[in-house]
Amino acid sequence: MLLIESEHDTIVPQAVLSSYREACTEARSLTYRCIADADHGLTAEADQRNYTQLLVAWLKEMMFGARPAAARAAPVAEDTSVAPESPPKAI
Repeated sequence: MLLIESEHDTIVPQAVLSSYREACTEARSLTYRCIADADHGLTAEADQRNYTQLLVAWLKEMMFGARPAAARAAPVAEDTSVAPESPPKAI
């Protein structure tokens, strides 16, 4: 999971991001980053570039660098005894 905070976000309170971080204690991976001086909409061009760089770097790490070589090479066995997860129902 990647969680990116804008330092000066007036839409999403910092407490919400803290709750997300605490709720993800069992995630296989949790990366948290804060873009300094950014607002919620990333209105500054530099903030947009920083966000994109964070996202691309994280994706590369997750796809190519986070797993040991043995784990990347080993095929993953599919568990057919469990039904696929259903999407949540709209309320």
